[in-house]
Amino acid sequence: MKFSREFKIGLVTLIALGLLLWGVNYLKGINIFRPTARYYVIYNDVSGLIESAVVYCNGMNIGKVNRIEFDGGNLDRIVVELSMDRKIRLARNTKAVLKSSSLISSTKDLYLIPGEGPGQYEPGDTLAGGTDGGLLDSVDPLLVKVEQLVTTLDSLAL
Repeated sequence: MKFSREFKIGLVTLIALGLLLWGVNYLKGINIFRPTARYYVIYNDVSGLIESAVVYCNGMNIGKVNRIEFDGGNLDRIVVELSMDRKIRLARNTKAVLKSSSLISSTKDLYLIPGEGPGQYEPGDTLAGGTDGGLLDSVDPLLVKVEQLVTTLDSLAL
């Protein structure tokens, strides 16, 4: 069976477009051949969190942040959509905590703290959210004590 020249060009073009689509998604971190499950977390403040941020559980990369958007017209509630491998099952009371990913930058990642409740979350469920202030929150009480010490030393010097 002989194929026309136009058919061959069309077939090569379709294969090239398919490879381009797969390559772009691969570079975004999306594996189109692996089924994913989506979960949601609601926060009041997500400063430092970006789309495509990593989701960790026990130190292992298990997913990424797909989308960050306001909950309808409510500016106090921000919905974060997570995408994880469908094989991963999250126990009830699992908490998604925002933590700083480095000391230098202000970017944050999501860390899942596994819960011990009976049952499991189903894809599409909403997880409990929380934030971890990190190093700066532990430094604030120390700064107050240093200021008191400096004030005391200053009064003694006079």
